[in-house]
Amino acid sequence: MRYLTSENPYLICRFSTGDAATIDIYDLSDDSKIVDGASMSEIGSTGYFKYQFNPNPATLTEYLYIADNGTEEHAGKVILGGYPDSILEDTNELQTNQGNWVTATGFSTHSAADVRAEMDNNSTKLSAIETDTQDIQSRIPAALSPDGNIRADALAISGSTDAADKLEASAKTIVPGTAVAGTLSNTQMTTDLTETTNNHYNGRIIIWTSGVLKDQATDVTSYDGTTKKLTYTATTEAPSEGDTFVLV
Repeated sequence: MRYLTSENPYLICRFSTGDAATIDIYDLSDDSKIVDGASMSEIGSTGYFKYQFNPNPATLTEYLYIADNGTEEHAGKVILGGYPDSILEDTNELQTNQGNWVTATGFSTHSAADVRAEMDNNSTKLSAIETDTQDIQSRIPAALSPDGNIRADALAISGSTDAADKLEASAKTIVPGTAVAGTLSNTQMTTDLTETTNNHYNGRIIIWTSGVLKDQATDVTSYDGTTKKLTYTATTEAPSEGDTFVLV
């Protein structure tokens, strides 16, 4: 057990009722014997014997005690000292670092009322944040696609709504398609187009978007509305089934 420097602990051992018990105590810092055969007093008729130990060491010190009744021994360790000195040192350090704590500076001195007043001053800002958040929540669903993606709708280009309308009109004329099994050469391509009128796409430009012809362009010279086959000015390679393209 550890005790304060100023404490005088009782060392307790159990023998038999009526025994004559004695105790030896050693200072473990230098192994010196500081109590030699001191008598222990029985507590009532319990068989428990006590000895009050009061060395009052200046520093933290460990002691070994051995109690003996002539036929058996009991030994233990007790630690005294340290706490009051440490507390005093820490207290002195606080006084040195800060001085008079009644007039101390360097930390917040705001009262609970000050904190509450600051919270009240900012309550309008919090309310504004909540209003904006609610507004965002009402707008977001309208800006999402059925799959939850953001829909980008350009209402103007450089401030011109007319330019945006014209870009929309031209984009709507772009026809996507895919090469299918049939005739696939560097001048003809069977497609999945659905137009039934012959030569409907004559003069259009084909731009491949996948395959060996990706990013290459050529002009349409003929279109078969029955077979959906395009004829065009020769390209560097032949497209393959599954290659994609657009007609612009």
